[in-house]
Amino acid sequence: MTAPHATDIISGYLARLDCEAADLPLRERRELIAGIREHIAEACAAMPEETDADVLNFLDRLGDPAELASDERDRLGLRVQSRAQAGMLEIGALLLTPLFWPVGVILL
Repeated sequence: MTAPHATDIISGYLARLDCEAADLPLRERRELIAGIREHIAEACAAMPEETDADVLNFLDRLGDPAELASDERDRLGLRVQSRAQAGMLEIGALLLTPLFWPVGVILL
């Protein structure tokens, strides 16, 4: 690699991919990351004058790590777990705490 920061850029991309694919089975996650790593290595070897911009452009064309992990989930037929969302009770507690705090101090 002739680009000065190519190793850091690629490592960061693969780390993001690993985080996004954390819910995949271990074997499939390792295969996905190994396949992407191999694809990146082939593309970098084919670049005559590799620069950081070339590496970034290639990774951009490759796709967002979240999309790659989502595609792999779809291919495996895995369901996506929804993220926890704050309910009305939590939101109400956050909004009403500053209002009722002075009342508690006065009663104390």
